[in-house]
Amino acid sequence: PDRVGTPPRAMGGWRGGALSGSAALSPVRVRRSDTASGGGRARVSSQHFAARRDTKQWRDALAPVKESAAIGENGHEALRVAMALFFRNVEVKGIPTVEGLDKKEAASDLLLLVRAVNRFGPSSSGAGGDGIVRSNTGSSNENEETDETDELARQQKRTFMKGVDSLVSDLVNCDAISLDVEVVGVLAAYYGSRLQVPNEKETTGDREPAQKTHNLSLKTEAFKVVQILAQEGGRFLQSAETEQLVFLALAELTHGFEPATDTGEVSGLTTGDNVRVMKKHALGALGALVRNSRTGVLSKDAFHACGAALVGCFEDENPKDGKQKIEHTASASRLFAAAWRCAHLCASGEVGAWPESVIAGLVGHAKRFLTYGVGASQGDQQEETENAPVSGDEINPPTSPSGRRGYVPPHLRHVGAGAAAGMSDSDTSDSGTATGRAGDRFGSSKVRANALSTIAALARVDPRSLHQHWLTLLPTSTGQLLPRSPSVTLAKVLLADPSPRVRAAAASAIAHLFDAPASRQFFSAADVALDKKTGLPVRRVGFASLSSTLGDVALATHHALCRAVTSEPEKNCLPSACKALAAFVDAAPFKKLPSSVLPATIRAAWRRFQVLTGKETNPHSHCVNHSTSDDTDTATASVALLSVLAASLGAKGAPAGFASSLAGAASSFRVAGSETAETATSEKHHEKPSTRDAVDLHGLLPRLAQIATDHSVGVAVRCEAFGALRHAGASHVGAVAANWRDSYIQKALPHAFFSLEHYDQKNDGADRTDHACARFLSEFLLAAGGGGAAASAAAA
Repeated sequence: PDRVGTPPRAMGGWRGGALSGSAALSPVRVRRSDTASGGGRARVSSQHFAARRDTKQWRDALAPVKESAAIGENGHEALRVAMALFFRNVEVKGIPTVEGLDKKEAASDLLLLVRAVNRFGPSSSGAGGDGIVRSNTGSSNENEETDETDELARQQKRTFMKGVDSLVSDLVNCDAISLDVEVVGVLAAYYGSRLQVPNEKETTGDREPAQKTHNLSLKTEAFKVVQILAQEGGRFLQSAETEQLVFLALAELTHGFEPATDTGEVSGLTTGDNVRVMKKHALGALGALVRNSRTGVLSKDAFHACGAALVGCFEDENPKDGKQKIEHTASASRLFAAAWRCAHLCASGEVGAWPESVIAGLVGHAKRFLTYGVGASQGDQQEETENAPVSGDEINPPTSPSGRRGYVPPHLRHVGAGAAAGMSDSDTSDSGTATGRAGDRFGSSKVRANALSTIAALARVDPRSLHQHWLTLLPTSTGQLLPRSPSVTLAKVLLADPSPRVRAAAASAIAHLFDAPASRQFFSAADVALDKKTGLPVRRVGFASLSSTLGDVALATHHALCRAVTSEPEKNCLPSACKALAAFVDAAPFKKLPSSVLPATIRAAWRRFQVLTGKETNPHSHCVNHSTSDDTDTATASVALLSVLAASLGAKGAPAGFASSLAGAASSFRVAGSETAETATSEKHHEKPSTRDAVDLHGLLPRLAQIATDHSVGVAVRCEAFGALRHAGASHVGAVAANWRDSYIQKALPHAFFSLEHYDQKNDGADRTDHACARFLSEFLLAAGGGGAAASAAAA
């Protein structure tokens, strides 16, 4: 077993050593197995790997290597033997235990191994793998022996490299070494030199495929370690080291995404698949390097080169030469997901914003990937369930859950019938290890989700750069939301995509488009021309100005967001949709929009809240069903829905009659100073809210007070209900004053609320609700005494 030239079976102590009996998993941060079989493996924590460590202490295992290294040049062969024995033991028994070992000492020992392996690195022309120069003359037997010796030396060199890769990745993941500028710098220089070395070539033709496979495997492992090193120690990387590794990763993308030669469903990897696996990890390393680099470390030229390389790779995937769609295979899907993940990480870094050409290219390519794999997934699902070939437009749309005929998106087709069919939430979940019944055969939902995350990152870093793309990313009419509409927008993805992860990412992208001061200023130009008699939007004929087009975007996007809030079947996706709707409410110019937009927002959020929590519709009923109050997802969704109500009640430019609708039948009761500019305008022009809006908004404030004072509800939900009351008290003084004598409003005031909450002096939840209650009263009194300006100043 200790023979120097013996080729190892595997390195790192996790691939089924002689003592393990079965294969364990490496803690290296990979999301999916690189095998072409498509079987994904869950990420394993460092604790799982630490349980398989060798019982031998690290110092004792590494002592022969240290002794041989201390001899110097005379101990060259002894060092080789000691390292071969050390890595052989690591393969069979696992990494020696580092418990009780100082992290700095472990880091120093690791650098010793790296420097020792570097001594046996790639040789120059005419030299073997051991660095010994041999003559080209001699008998054929001598040449054959020399070739065999060189092959053994190359195998041992690969053994040492794989062993170092395993040690670095596992020790860094386990936080067993201390990372600093020196350690990270040495490791970065080592992997930089490894990736710079050209591929070894065999003179024998039948060995070239195997040699190329070995080279690709070594590069793949090197990029994996670089990614882990950048994630954990990127703050220690210097400018020269970072840019060297960045350009080495970019060099692997010069030829774009090289297609594979098979569909990825066979047991073995082809050369094309190996290339794609290597490119995938190069993209992972590139994204980690850019994302975790400190400010000023990466130059703008290198950062712009990253964006240009990504755009160029996606440009090569444009349909051409009769190609109808982007390649949809296992290897292609994983590579595209890694590419969009890399774009997302690069755009989220602290380097800055990309130039307009890069942003326009990424947005254009991201739109093409928003439907990647959707038709194929539905086709696979239909084949498996009905065993009949169907195409996208030929599928007969099912009947909606309400009984009305019409198209229903795939993720809503089982709503209302899930219990009868025996379906659960896990059946349609979109986890990393299972595709569920949604038919996500090749993990294409990750591609769509990462593309949407890239759009969100671009909007967050430089919102102005995306203003010119609003008309392509957001709908301009409700007809674009129909399933068979050729237009693809973020709103359509939010409503119709079968993957909950993708729908949540689409909602996040919409939220980031609106959630910025520059975007609010741009959106304030939106204007909708209304008919003076009917109050409905006027249909335009001919030229459309920017303001009128933005008005169309506002109406269509608001319609989509309200639909998403009311019909989203997954509770964990509902907060993202609520966040997008709240961001829209904060940015929308309601003075220029129809008066029904703001009440419709409140109606959608409040009705979904009632359905979610099972509350009774009678605001004065003392019987409230909170059977799901212990559910974390329900509580989170409830807080998100109440945040939409808070944003709507505090929205600027509320239409005339909105406050009187909130006041309801109690609007005859007023206190001094409760008249606002809105109520005065409404009375001057004799404007009255519509009957539907008045019915929906009447009693909303007492119901919020009921939730805020209900001790069976979670603290976060109660605090958010107080927040909604606080916004109403600051913006609509007359409405709160009109409901002042309501029993629930009285219970929500400090003089009654504090007496109920102070039974436990150590209750942190009581302190939070007390604070929320006091803020509600203080801001209402400030608004009643000094107007909205005083309340805004107090809130700031």
